[in-house]
Amino acid sequence: MKKKTFLQIISLLIIFVVFLIGWFFLDVMFYIFQKPFDFNIYIEPGEGIVSQEKSITSAVILFSDSEDSGLVEIYVSNCPKHATCFLSISNASPTYTSELTITPSESTPAGTYPINIFAVGGGIRKNSIYYLTVKPSECVCTNWVNKGCGGPCTSQMYMTRSCEPEDCDAESRCAYNSSCIKDFSIESIPSYSKVVGQKASFIINISSINKFSGLVYLSVSGCPTGSLCSYSVSPINIPSEGFATSLLTIQTALSTLIGNFTIITTGVSDSTIHSTNSTITIA
Repeated sequence: MKKKTFLQIISLLIIFVVFLIGWFFLDVMFYIFQKPFDFNIYIEPGEGIVSQEKSITSAVILFSDSEDSGLVEIYVSNCPKHATCFLSISNASPTYTSELTITPSESTPAGTYPINIFAVGGGIRKNSIYYLTVKPSECVCTNWVNKGCGGPCTSQMYMTRSCEPEDCDAESRCAYNSSCIKDFSIESIPSYSKVVGQKASFIINISSINKFSGLVYLSVSGCPTGSLCSYSVSPINIPSEGFATSLLTIQTALSTLIGNFTIITTGVSDSTIHSTNSTITIA
C-alpha cells in the first residue's frame, strides 16, 4: 500500500512538472512570436517661421506597423508665451496624422522656441520637437497722402497713412514741402530805364507766395555816387494771397559819371531775404 501510494505521488509530480514545462514553453513561444505594440512620432516639417498674430501649421504623424495598435494620445508642451497651440486630433489609434496649428499673439516675444509634442500609449511615451521662430508683426502701410500745409505741422506738409496692424508704424508726420513755405517774390518793373532829367523810377512789386503776409523791409545798394535812391513805402505790408508795391525813385547828381548802373533792392522779412535789380543808364 505504501509502495502504491508512493508511485501515485511520483506520477502526479511527473505530470505536474510536465504541465509546468509545457506552460512555460507556450508562454515563451507566445512572447517570441507575438510582435509587441509600438509606434513612432514624426513632425513634418519640423520647423517654421511665423509673424506675430499669424498662424502656421505642421503635420504630426503617429505611425505604427502593429496590427493590433492601441490608442495613442498626443499633447503639446512648451507652447510659446501668449501663443495658442492646437492639435486637430489628440487621441486615436496609429497610424494617423494630426494638424498642429500655432498662433502667436502680438504679445508673444520674438525668438526661436522648441515645442515638444508628446505621444503616450501602450505604456510607451515618446516625443518629437518642433522649432518655431516668431518674428515681429509684419507692418504693411499705405502710401503717404498730403493733407495740406499748416495745422499741426505749422509751415510743413501734414501727411497721413494707414498701417496694418493698426499703429504698427507712424501713421502721421510733418514733412518739408516747398508748397508749404510762406514766401514772397520781389520784382523791379521795369528792370531797365534811362535817366531823363536826372531822374528815373521803378515799381518794386512784392507778391505773396503760399499765403505769406506781413511786413517786408526794403534797402538799397549800388546807388550811383552823389545820387539819391529812395522808396515811397518801406516797410511794405504784404496781404495774404496778394501783392503790394513801392516806388523806387533815383535822383542823380549833375556830377554823376556817365554809364550803366545797377541798383539792388533787397527785401527782408524775418529770415526770408530776396532781391531784385534795377538798371539805369546815365548819358
